[in-house]
Amino acid sequence: MRLHCNIEIAIPDDMVDRHSIYFPNLRNLDVSSNMQVINQCWFLLRSSPNVERVTLDFKCPDHHPLLSQVSLPKLRFLTLNGNDLDSPLELFSRLDTPSLRKLRLQQDSFDNESLAEMGKLMCRLRLGSLHVTAAAVPKTLNNHALEAFLCSLGELTHLNILFWDNGNDDADHVFSALSELLSRRQPGEDNQPAILPSIEELTLPVHYTDIKIEVGVPNVVKDLVIACKERQRQPNGFHLSFRVE
Repeated sequence: MRLHCNIEIAIPDDMVDRHSIYFPNLRNLDVSSNMQVINQCWFLLRSSPNVERVTLDFKCPDHHPLLSQVSLPKLRFLTLNGNDLDSPLELFSRLDTPSLRKLRLQQDSFDNESLAEMGKLMCRLRLGSLHVTAAAVPKTLNNHALEAFLCSLGELTHLNILFWDNGNDDADHVFSALSELLSRRQPGEDNQPAILPSIEELTLPVHYTDIKIEVGVPNVVKDLVIACKERQRQPNGFHLSFRVE
């Protein structure tokens, strides 16, 4: 089911509260609208227990309604677009998705509190792929919050991070912390990575000025490459790529 453009889903309010309507054969749900259709979307999700792929991109009211917990046991792919969703993490926390393998999450920014909340939500999943988009990363983001978040992604194989505004140095401290975390090893003879042990592909945004690497000059790209060098020896291989912006 694909519902796009500036439309309002025509489900009467009295039907939204009913539990007798059932869409057992619905596998894909894609909603994109500038209208406030959160209740109607929740109704569709609650009525579609076998849905496997969901994309939500719609306008939320200033004050979110109290949403019931929705169980989607077969959902494998989820996209939450935060351009119009004021709090996609809050919506995500209301979904029970034990089979989720790929998550695309977009919102204005991630602070220490939202990263900690994200880590708690990820711990209950076995995500294989995570695509996170944010406008920018605040300088107040601390290393402990970033570490807690990454530690919750033990089975992740693909991580893609994108910043809309990458024209300043705001992300440098995050990349420096990431370099240090990726260099950590578990104690013991195996010497396995302590952070993101299953990662196979890591994609990060860099500013075009960071591409120029000079000997003896600190550089976030250079530090990340060095931190990830040993990862290439993993059984499944490892690939680090940078998106120049």
